[in-house]
Amino acid sequence: MLEDVIDLITIHDCDRIFQYLDSRLARLTVNMDPSKGKGLVLLRFCNELLRRLSKTKDTATSGQILIFLANVFPLSERSGVNLRGDFNVDNVTFFDTVDDTDPMDVDGAEASAAREEGSFYQKLWSLQPLFSNPPSIAPPTNFEQFKEAVVSVVTRFESLEVERLESMVKSKSAVDSKRKPPATPAKAVTLRRHVGKTTKKYNQYFFPKYLTSRNLFKLELLDISFRRQVLIQVLVMVQFLIGQSAKEKEKLGTTDQNINKSVQFAFTLNADQEKWCMEIRSRVMKMVERSYKGKMFFKTVYTIFSHEKNWIKWKHESCQSFERPSMNIVANVKRKKFEPSIIVAQSSSQPCWMGSDHLTKLWNTNEDWKTLLKNKAKQSHNTTLDEALKELDEQLKPDLTPADGMEEQYLLSTDMQFNWRTYRTAMRHHLHLFQKIEEGVDTKALVREWRKEKQVPVRGLY
Repeated sequence: MLEDVIDLITIHDCDRIFQYLDSRLARLTVNMDPSKGKGLVLLRFCNELLRRLSKTKDTATSGQILIFLANVFPLSERSGVNLRGDFNVDNVTFFDTVDDTDPMDVDGAEASAAREEGSFYQKLWSLQPLFSNPPSIAPPTNFEQFKEAVVSVVTRFESLEVERLESMVKSKSAVDSKRKPPATPAKAVTLRRHVGKTTKKYNQYFFPKYLTSRNLFKLELLDISFRRQVLIQVLVMVQFLIGQSAKEKEKLGTTDQNINKSVQFAFTLNADQEKWCMEIRSRVMKMVERSYKGKMFFKTVYTIFSHEKNWIKWKHESCQSFERPSMNIVANVKRKKFEPSIIVAQSSSQPCWMGSDHLTKLWNTNEDWKTLLKNKAKQSHNTTLDEALKELDEQLKPDLTPADGMEEQYLLSTDMQFNWRTYRTAMRHHLHLFQKIEEGVDTKALVREWRKEKQVPVRGLY
């Protein structure tokens, strides 16, 4: 009945029906078989509702439906794994055509720059049809066209990144040359922090698709987010191409009966093409890491692409189910406990990783852990706060900046283990110092309050 009703009601009413089904998820899915009965009815209902929703206006509702399907159906459900490896070729990007023989053009530097800008505009947006359908790159002419366009885009983006870094250096030197502004009152700082926390989520912008007007092209090139989107597309495409090399195909194998031949493409990269893909991937990765706040972004991208290799392997093996039969546990039988010495002996070539260097070193020692704990010579003694902060105090000036010959990255305050030990030491007899620190848990601020308490003479003035 729901399948018939959904064609007669508005999107708003469809959303209300879906919310009703979502609230009764546990009751509806009792003893449900995804391949027949109410499982198929629920799947058809959700797919029909997704078809009616707008891909740009109803993104929140579409996401809720996809999450609902992911919770109801297993990951290996055939209706959601795209076994044939189809690409979304309906995603067509329209952009302006560039005519180099415009009779209004005149000779000169401006006309030459305009023609170069138009040529680059054409190359960048001409990559979108190849991105939406990667197998279309198989013909040699298409690969050369893709190669030329990618090299041009990456080279231009590298020059823009260099210009951004140079402008940052100039602006920083200009600010340093000016007099420092007066200190901000504590109330204003607190208010600013509060406003920053409340408005942070509204400063994140998302566009389902970038505008392709030539009039906006220069402004888009200056946008770091736009450049990152294009670079990520290049990385996705390059990873697909590397997967078509002879070496990668040999890793996946072709003799297994469960091999999905639909995702095996006919073309294979030669040695020169594979070498170029590796080089361009390295250039793009370095550019992403050097960009604004790029280290965390690069780490996220690298992790996603690493996990994507497992996903590709799973698709290549026909999306086998992850479920395994339960273990046959015999009642009243205790599991054998392995002593650390046995584990170390089994992994002598590769030490057992325990989450940190110190725990790993302690775990992989050949000594008995009971004897090791009773050894008083190896037990650490309780240090005072003066002893804990002495070395960091020598590394800092009175204004808490690094001393001469010391760089910020080599300060002890950047060592998390040092910070943890110092906080533990201060908590025993100097807990009151934390109440005076407004910057949060900061070891350098702890040094400042410790100096005030001890009345340490300021170095260089006495």
